[in-house]
Amino acid sequence: MGYHHNTCTSDRAKQFQFADCYIPNLADDLLLKDASFVMSHDSGTGYLQTNQQGVMTTINGAIINLYTKNQLGTVYQQLDDGARALDVRPKLLTNGTIILHHGAVPIGVALETLVSDAIRWSNDNPNELVLILHSNLVYPTISSSSSSSSSGQYNNNDDENDNDNDNDNDDYNDAIVPSADTAVTALSQVYDNLGVTYVQCSDLYELTVGEAKELSALSSSSSSSSSGGGGGYLLAMDRHDAYAGSCAKQNYVENSIVTCYSNQDDILPCTDRKSIQHQRLKEYAMSSANNEPTDNNSILGPPVSTYYYPFNEIQTLWQVDGISAALGVSHVSSIIDDNTKSHVNARIVDWIYDDSNNFNTISLLVVDHVKLNGNALSSVLRNRCGQSELSYDYYNNNNDDNNNNNNYYGIPCGTAVPKPHLRKGNPLSTLSFFVTAFICGVFGIWIAIFVAHYRKHHNHIEEVQRLEGDISDAIYECGCHTTTGGINIVVDDDSNNNNDIIYIGPDGSTTASKTSSKIKSGGNNKEDPLLLPSIN
Repeated sequence: MGYHHNTCTSDRAKQFQFADCYIPNLADDLLLKDASFVMSHDSGTGYLQTNQQGVMTTINGAIINLYTKNQLGTVYQQLDDGARALDVRPKLLTNGTIILHHGAVPIGVALETLVSDAIRWSNDNPNELVLILHSNLVYPTISSSSSSSSSGQYNNNDDENDNDNDNDNDDYNDAIVPSADTAVTALSQVYDNLGVTYVQCSDLYELTVGEAKELSALSSSSSSSSSGGGGGYLLAMDRHDAYAGSCAKQNYVENSIVTCYSNQDDILPCTDRKSIQHQRLKEYAMSSANNEPTDNNSILGPPVSTYYYPFNEIQTLWQVDGISAALGVSHVSSIIDDNTKSHVNARIVDWIYDDSNNFNTISLLVVDHVKLNGNALSSVLRNRCGQSELSYDYYNNNNDDNNNNNNYYGIPCGTAVPKPHLRKGNPLSTLSFFVTAFICGVFGIWIAIFVAHYRKHHNHIEEVQRLEGDISDAIYECGCHTTTGGINIVVDDDSNNNNDIIYIGPDGSTTASKTSSKIKSGGNNKEDPLLLPSIN
C-alpha cells in the first residue's frame, strides 16, 4: 500500500525516491502533530487569472499577480504536484457566498470550487490524507459587497441605489459584524454540502494519523465522480473563532522575515547563487523548527500547547513586503520567478535530506510554487526515518543507540534512500506578462499611426460635400427636391403613364406640368406618404 502518482512520466519519476512514483503511507500510529506535510502557501492564488476582458484590465491584473500569485494551477494540480496541506484564506460575501483572497486582493472563485477540486483529487488518491487549514477570514465592509455569477466568478461592486430591489448590493446592507457563529455557520454550510469533515483545532489534540483518517474519511456521497467511487481523506479545520484562526503556529515574525530583494546595497538578491539570503532563510527555517517551544507568535519556534496549535509551520519561502515587491518588479520578476531562479525548493530538498541539518520536527513545510519540485519535497519528508509505515515501528519501538545508523540496519528511510533528482524549472511567468504588454503596446501605437495617417491624407470637407451631393441627387430622383425656394410634389396619375408635377412657389402660387417618368413605390400605395412632404 502507499501512494503512486497517477501519471508517472519519466520526468516526474525522477522526483521520487522509489520506483513507479511511489511514496509509502504515513504510519497510522504516528501522532498527527508529528507527521510531515508539504503545504502550498496561499493555495487559492493558483486560481488567479490574468485573462480578464479588456487590454488594461489584463495588464493591471498581470501586474498585481506578479507579487500576489504564489501557486500555479488549481488545488487538484497542487496536490498532484506534492502538496498535502492547503493554506486557504476565505472571504465572506454579503449573500453568504465564501470566496478566496490574498490580503487585499480578492480571488473570484468560490471556496466550494477549491474544496471540490480537493475532493476529486482525494477520490483519485484514496490512501492520502489532505488537510485544509483556514486563516484570515475577511468580512464585507461598508465599501464592499458582492453579487454571484453563474460562471463561478464573483465581484465586489455596489449598486448606486439603496432603495431598489437589489438588496444584495446595497451599501446599507454590506457590513457584517464578525463573530464566531457567523464564521462557523458560513464555513460549515460549504463543508456539510460537500460531505467534508470540518473541525476545530482542539478536536485534533493527541490524534494519531490513523484516527485522523477515520475522522476525515470521504463517503461515496462526497465523490466528485458521477460513477460513484469516492474514498480518500480530507479534513478542514480552524479555531472556530470569528476570523477562522489557523490551527498552526505560523512563525511569521515581521522583523525577521527573509525577502528575495533588500534595499541594502550590499545584499545580493536571492536569484544570485552567492546571496546571503539563502543562508538567512535556512536559519529562519531551522529556528522555526528547533528553537525552544513557545506560544508567543512574535518568537520563532514550535508551539508549547499542541492543544492550541496542533501544527507548526516552517516557512521556507521568500516573504514579500512593499519594498521587496517594488524591487522585484524593477527586476522584471515575480513570486513564481523568484522561486524558480533562486532554486529555493531544490535547496530545501537538500536541507531536509541531509541529516546533518537535523530539523527536530517538521510539521507543515510551507512553500511557494509547489509545482516545482513539490513531489521531491513530499518524498523526502515522507521518507524521513520514523514517518512512514516502512520505518515507524523500528524507530519508535527500538531503543538501540544505533537507531540513527539506518544504513547499517538497511531501513529504507533517510539517506539510505537515494536523493531525488531535482528540476530547475523555467522562469516564464513574468516573461509572458511583459510579452503580452509589449504586443498590446505595439498594437496601440499601430492604431495611433493609422489614425494620424488617415487624418493627414483625407479631405473631410470634400467628403462631406460629396455626401451632401449624393443626398441631393437622391431627393431629386424621388421628386421631393426644392427649386428656388419652392417645392415640387409628384402625383401619380393612374389613368395613363404620365405623372403630374405640382410646383408650389414660395409665394403660394402653383404650377402643374406633366412627366412621363413613372414613380415606382416600394410599398403598396403608389402615393407613398413618405414621399409627400407636409405643407403647413
